[in-house]
Amino acid sequence: MIDKVMIEKLCSLPIEQVADALGMGLRWHNAICPFHNDSHPSLHFSTSHNTYHCYVCGKHGGTIDLVMHRMNLNFHDACCWLARAFGLDIEDDGRTGDRGCRYENSAGRFADVKPRKVLPIEPSRPVAVDTEYLNLYVSHPVLNAEAEHFLLEERRLRREVIEWCHVSSISDPTPCRRFGKPFYDAPSLLIPYYTREGRLLSVQSRYLGTDENGAGSKQAARAKGVARFKFPKGSECHVYNLQILNWLSPGEPLFITEGCTDCWAMMSAGHKAIAIPSATLLKEEDLRPLQDLDLHIFPDADEPGERLYLQLKDLLPRLVRHQLPKGCKDFSEYYIRLIGNN
Repeated sequence: MIDKVMIEKLCSLPIEQVADALGMGLRWHNAICPFHNDSHPSLHFSTSHNTYHCYVCGKHGGTIDLVMHRMNLNFHDACCWLARAFGLDIEDDGRTGDRGCRYENSAGRFADVKPRKVLPIEPSRPVAVDTEYLNLYVSHPVLNAEAEHFLLEERRLRREVIEWCHVSSISDPTPCRRFGKPFYDAPSLLIPYYTREGRLLSVQSRYLGTDENGAGSKQAARAKGVARFKFPKGSECHVYNLQILNWLSPGEPLFITEGCTDCWAMMSAGHKAIAIPSATLLKEEDLRPLQDLDLHIFPDADEPGERLYLQLKDLLPRLVRHQLPKGCKDFSEYYIRLIGNN
């Protein structure tokens, strides 16, 4: 059983340092929430209370809770992980049984925990994305039937745009690293992120499955308990489609979109575009190449879209806003309306 003094020490560890040790890509007290299908940094960290709280799914707690939920560990194992990650000597008297112990976490909740012996847990180490392995899937893209339907029929995107972006697809669950267990669900798109020079950074998946009633991927993912979007562990937030900057003429407009699908729609409409899913998770150097460009944006017609625009406008003062027509929630819908009128 872990003594109360050690539990108090673990609860008092800086919550943002714990988040960094877990590879959560923390930026300005916010991160993409790993506990639901999050596309915006809705997980907030309070340094004054040493807690976290997601404004969408409601997950909240302290340092031990964060490790338990993020690493799928029980209380005892999460304490061991934290202690070793931060160089603390943890003492366990080895007592086992059904009685369990009772603790109060930093969010003020109580939980029953059954102490048990565990194998030693290695300290946290940065996890590198296996880009050499992932490149096997995106260097020669293949579109399965679900991908063809979604991209070319449902979204009516131009095939040359999809080929330019090296979008691929999988029909079977696929690992994200050599000798790993299946990570990407199937069927899914595989969306590669590159540097401006063409070096692969990571590969995001977008689930394309449907449920038994033929409902779309969002409903199907929720029903099957899978994430609609996935990045391998160790991935950081990046600007999507940076290679397009190499083909941008002086003074030519560059459109910023919120997601990859909107980016493909913008390019299919004849414009050069990038995608920035989160302004708060990007580093300053990620935005530096955009500072002097002629930037434009059609913000999504919702609160997150408006928030993204305001954050980007603060970082990129030259950004010009355009309004979507009434009834269009994002540029993808506007694009379908445009080509439907032609």
